[in-house]
Amino acid sequence: MTSKFVANSKLQKSVADLEKLYHERTGANFVMPSTRHGQEKVLKGQLFVDQYCEKEQFSFIDYISSGFELNFMVAVDFTASNGSPQQPDSLHYIDVCGRLNSYQK
Repeated sequence: MTSKFVANSKLQKSVADLEKLYHERTGANFVMPSTRHGQEKVLKGQLFVDQYCEKEQFSFIDYISSGFELNFMVAVDFTASNGSPQQPDSLHYIDVCGRLNSYQK
């Protein structure tokens, strides 16, 4: 079986339309716009929605407004006397082997 793709065909549907197609188990026709105003040629091909799943995505504000509790702490150490993080004798030393420094512990 061979199928022919028509480059100028179009189909525009909203999410509600796609949901309706799924529930009604019907197809939507592809159409090809005509050069005449308001006339379109209905093609033989149709779009069918085999599966429809809508998932709600919550925002950070949704979590906070629903009573979600969040504890957040930030600490900044501006002490230069502790030395450079590249030097092993510094309290801020970042070990390449992954050992924690005094502040990380």
